[in-house]
Amino acid sequence: MLGTGTREALGLQVDGQRVLVAHLRRQGRKVVAAGLRSASLASRLEVGQEGGAAAGSASPGDILGLVEEPAAKGVEEEGGPPETNTEVLYGLLERFPVKRCRLAFSLVESCVFFTPFEDSFGLKGKRLKERLIAQTEKGRTWAGALPLAERHAFFATGPQRLLSIIHEDPLELLGLLDSLTPFIGRVRVGAIEPLEVALMDLAKLAYPAAEQVMAIVFVGEEYSRVIFMRQGECLAFSQPIHEGLVSSQVLQTVYSRILYEQDNNDLPEIGQVVLAGGCKAIQAQPFFAGQFPQAQVDYLAVPELDLGELDDAEREQVSSFAVPIGLALKALYLQEKRLYPVNFLPRARRKQQNPFELAWHGLLLLALLAVAALWLGGIAQEQEQQFDELGLAVEVLEGQVRENAAYVKMVDDLNARINQYEGRFALLDTLEARRLRWAEHLGEVAWAVLWTEDIWLEKLSTAEGNLDVRRDVEAQGLPPSQAISLYGKALYRDRVPELAQRLGETLVRSSMRDQIRGRAVHQFEMRIPLVPSGAGR
Repeated sequence: MLGTGTREALGLQVDGQRVLVAHLRRQGRKVVAAGLRSASLASRLEVGQEGGAAAGSASPGDILGLVEEPAAKGVEEEGGPPETNTEVLYGLLERFPVKRCRLAFSLVESCVFFTPFEDSFGLKGKRLKERLIAQTEKGRTWAGALPLAERHAFFATGPQRLLSIIHEDPLELLGLLDSLTPFIGRVRVGAIEPLEVALMDLAKLAYPAAEQVMAIVFVGEEYSRVIFMRQGECLAFSQPIHEGLVSSQVLQTVYSRILYEQDNNDLPEIGQVVLAGGCKAIQAQPFFAGQFPQAQVDYLAVPELDLGELDDAEREQVSSFAVPIGLALKALYLQEKRLYPVNFLPRARRKQQNPFELAWHGLLLLALLAVAALWLGGIAQEQEQQFDELGLAVEVLEGQVRENAAYVKMVDDLNARINQYEGRFALLDTLEARRLRWAEHLGEVAWAVLWTEDIWLEKLSTAEGNLDVRRDVEAQGLPPSQAISLYGKALYRDRVPELAQRLGETLVRSSMRDQIRGRAVHQFEMRIPLVPSGAGR
């Protein structure tokens, strides 16, 4: 049906000395009528009244409800009829879950003034509002506690058509509600608007927009009004009718006013008449059905309103509670675009009920905080990206370090081998030609083996053991032996004597057949005598 909003709401209307309350609850996308109650005030609320009806209300200086009021003395008394309006209102509201509800109430009928405009003066927004206020205040001299800008509202009713609303209600009902704070808690007021606007909102939601003219007839205790609508928008208002249920001629008076407005405003023929307020109590439907035989005449109904929790008597009173129901719907859905943007709740009261509401400097600070958060977030994101890039660079460098470590190890190994070779080269550099007694014979052995071929040597030894050049050099002397034993293998047997022949005075001490990898070889041992250098062969 409507958009989102609060969960529960109360609509309150003061009609003369009668006060009516409607309780609506939202369940999903469905609106449920949870209760309809009414009571009679001890005295009538008068504009500017300081006694009687104001006995249980806040003083005019506290119409905004900014000061906690002391408890009304009569509220706690038991037995006997209520004596003050505070007691009546407390007895009515204590039946509802006030702490869970948002409340909306209507202005006093005689304190609201409507002015239609057929031109928007080529202005919009704040400048248009200032122009309308200037036009409206020409005929208004009442000075209240609230500035005129807070007591004025307007909305478009068609192309280049505006409806300006101004009220002079001192909002004593707001102070009366605040006086009940010690008993039912602070009442959370969501909206204050004229009953005419509440009826138009309800009609827009309950009936489809049509080309034919709809006349909404409201009859109150002491006040009546006719509202003309077409295509879901306000078309015209009748002048206030200062007759109500107490008058026996109220229906005839209302009918005469409808005819007058049709002639005066050149309105088309009425196709539908919707009856609200006290019309059902005086059986207005048969009367208007007879006066408008071509029109559809019926009491106001809201098809999409769930009446399952109401008893039969309450269901019959839905049209009588049309204004409180419309107010409760407004409280349920304050941001609904299909409802007229009219709300006379004082700005100070809104701030009091919403301590988190920010002024322009608070909004500016909030915007700066948002910009700072975005800026810091951008910096943090940039730094995080840099950290990621540095992390990747570190991983690449670590991989290169691991790779270079292998090369470093190879270099260290090469350096160790170089050092080893350098030591050997240094040793070789200390050896002189023909320094050892048998050096020449070793050369001859090498050349003999080279020319003989198919020979490989395994060992050279003296009588004291294997040859050790380093040991002999360190001893600075010749080996004590006079011969060298030569051990090796030959691929062919005839290579052994050939090698011995090449070596000169060489004795073949043994030659034995052997097997290496399945092939026959000849293992031999020779003895080579050592002759001092310079001796002839």
